[in-house]
Amino acid sequence: MARIWLVGVGFLAVTAASQRVAVAAPDAGPEATQDWRARQAQAMGARRPPQREHATVEASLGIGGAAIDVAPQAGLAAAVGVGVFVGPRAAVGLRLAGTLVTWRDDAAVPPRGRVYQFAGWLGPSLQFFVVPTTFVGGGIGATVSTNRGTTDRTEFALGADLRAGVVLYESADSAVTLAIEVTGVLPATGAVLLGYQHL
Repeated sequence: MARIWLVGVGFLAVTAASQRVAVAAPDAGPEATQDWRARQAQAMGARRPPQREHATVEASLGIGGAAIDVAPQAGLAAAVGVGVFVGPRAAVGLRLAGTLVTWRDDAAVPPRGRVYQFAGWLGPSLQFFVVPTTFVGGGIGATVSTNRGTTDRTEFALGADLRAGVVLYESADSAVTLAIEVTGVLPATGAVLLGYQHL
């Protein structure tokens, strides 16, 4: 799981930095500079700014992981959410996130079977755009942890969900995002998610 985190953090850092790089216009007259800016805008895919005024829906899928008996296990992670923008930079809503990991265990039932561990979170969530292309989010809600194969137990608790991400592509009404998400479930889970959000 450590490698997943390193790849995710590195990609987020490079993407966020690249979106802030400003390229100086060539030293030329006003007309040439204006023409150069027009070509730059066209090359960068100039588009209308996102609305971020009404309802929003998001769905994400990626790689998740959980620390099981000290040994980290990787698996599949997903999240969905629905809410409403309360301003151009903030949205509130309901979010569901979960991670499923599986591994082979000689002690599993039946003998030499597989173990399945699911950890999920459901609750109210706040998303805040620090800058137009970088956001953070979080909330406190209900968590569930289910094991099948060893303990065969399902536990419920109260936990937090935290995430941070960048916008890879954005149009007037939608965005493609990449985010890191940590859910306070026992065992704690983390994920790198590629998502779509309707703005």
